[in-house]
Amino acid sequence: METTSEITIHQCPRCNESHTYQVVFERTQYPYRKELKKSMPAPVKLYYGDDFTCPNEKENFYARYWLEEDTGETIESIVSIHLLKSS
Repeated sequence: METTSEITIHQCPRCNESHTYQVVFERTQYPYRKELKKSMPAPVKLYYGDDFTCPNEKENFYARYWLEEDTGETIESIVSIHLLKSS
Protein backbone atom coordinates (compact mmCIF):
# COMPACT_ATOMS: atom_id res chain seq x y z
CA MET A 1 0.00 0.00 0.00
CA GLU A 2 1.41 3.41 -0.95
CA THR A 3 1.48 6.08 1.76
CA THR A 4 2.68 9.68 1.75
CA SER A 5 4.42 11.86 4.31
CA GLU A 6 5.52 15.50 4.21
CA ILE A 7 9.18 16.26 4.90
CA THR A 8 10.33 19.85 5.48
CA ILE A 9 13.94 20.88 4.98
CA HIS A 10 14.02 24.01 7.14
CA GLN A 11 17.33 25.33 5.80
CA CYS A 12 18.35 24.08 2.40
CA PRO A 13 22.15 23.72 2.17
CA ARG A 14 22.07 25.16 -1.37
CA CYS A 15 19.91 28.30 -0.95
CA ASN A 16 19.21 28.57 2.82
CA GLU A 17 15.44 28.60 2.27
CA SER A 18 12.77 26.17 3.46
CA HIS A 19 11.35 23.47 1.16
CA THR A 20 8.61 20.90 1.77
CA TYR A 21 8.63 17.59 -0.09
CA GLN A 22 6.15 14.75 -0.32
CA VAL A 23 7.73 11.32 0.20
CA VAL A 24 5.78 8.39 -1.24
CA PHE A 25 6.64 5.02 0.26
CA GLU A 26 5.41 1.45 0.16
CA ARG A 27 4.04 -0.13 3.36
CA THR A 28 3.20 -3.78 3.94
CA GLN A 29 0.76 -4.71 6.65
CA TYR A 30 1.03 -7.96 8.53
CA PRO A 31 -1.61 -9.56 10.74
CA TYR A 32 -1.30 -9.48 14.51
CA ARG A 33 -3.65 -10.32 17.31
CA LYS A 34 -4.91 -7.24 19.14
CA GLU A 35 -5.11 -9.11 22.43
CA LEU A 36 -1.34 -9.62 22.19
CA LYS A 37 -0.71 -5.93 21.50
CA LYS A 38 0.96 -5.46 24.91
CA SER A 39 3.76 -7.71 23.74
CA MET A 40 4.02 -6.05 20.32
CA PRO A 41 6.62 -3.34 19.77
CA ALA A 42 5.53 0.28 19.89
CA PRO A 43 5.70 2.39 16.73
CA VAL A 44 9.30 3.12 15.78
CA LYS A 45 10.96 5.95 13.88
CA LEU A 46 13.15 4.76 11.03
CA TYR A 47 15.74 7.10 9.57
CA TYR A 48 16.30 7.36 5.83
CA GLY A 49 18.58 9.47 3.67
CA ASP A 50 17.97 10.56 0.09
CA ASP A 51 18.97 13.11 -2.49
CA PHE A 52 16.65 16.11 -2.76
CA THR A 53 16.74 18.81 -5.45
CA CYS A 54 16.79 22.48 -4.47
CA PRO A 55 14.10 24.16 -6.62
CA ASN A 56 15.96 27.49 -6.58
CA GLU A 57 19.50 26.37 -7.43
CA LYS A 58 18.53 23.16 -9.30
CA GLU A 59 21.26 21.30 -7.39
CA ASN A 60 20.97 18.06 -5.45
CA PHE A 61 21.70 17.75 -1.75
CA TYR A 62 21.58 14.84 0.68
CA ALA A 63 19.27 14.97 3.70
CA ARG A 64 18.19 12.52 6.39
CA TYR A 65 14.58 12.22 7.60
CA TRP A 66 12.46 9.81 9.58
CA LEU A 67 9.26 7.89 8.90
CA GLU A 68 7.17 6.19 11.57
CA GLU A 69 6.49 2.47 11.28
CA ASP A 70 3.37 1.45 13.21
CA THR A 71 2.63 -1.87 14.85
CA GLY A 72 1.41 -4.29 12.21
CA GLU A 73 3.26 -2.78 9.27
CA THR A 74 6.67 -2.59 7.64
CA ILE A 75 8.04 0.14 5.37
CA GLU A 76 9.32 -1.67 2.29
CA SER A 77 10.72 1.08 0.05
CA ILE A 78 10.73 4.75 -0.88
CA VAL A 79 8.84 5.15 -4.18
CA SER A 80 9.33 8.85 -5.00
CA ILE A 81 10.01 12.32 -3.62
CA HIS A 82 8.21 15.42 -4.98
CA LEU A 83 8.49 19.11 -4.13
CA LEU A 84 5.29 20.48 -2.53
CA LYS A 85 6.29 24.06 -1.71
CA SER A 86 9.26 26.35 -1.37
CA SER A 87 9.54 29.54 0.66
